[in-house]
Amino acid sequence: MDFFQHLANDWRGWDGERSWRSLDATMRITARHDGKGHVTLGGTLQQDSYSPDGWLARVFITVEAGEQMMSLVADLRAHFEGLAR
Repeated sequence: MDFFQHLANDWRGWDGERSWRSLDATMRITARHDGKGHVTLGGTLQQDSYSPDGWLARVFITVEAGEQMMSLVADLRAHFEGLAR
């Protein structure tokens, strides 16, 4: 959750790619700011990074760096708080 909050807080932009990965490296999230008000988020799920026969899935979405990103953070926070109940 902190990863997304930092992205939202830096809505004016940053250089390069920011990333987060799970401890077992089966999930990775990347973010790139285009300098024009949009963030491209990439998500990768991988069955097993050491298996040559493992599967891999990737998805990319682009959101507006300001209001849409803040809305995404609020939705994620609500979702995870709901799971914790």
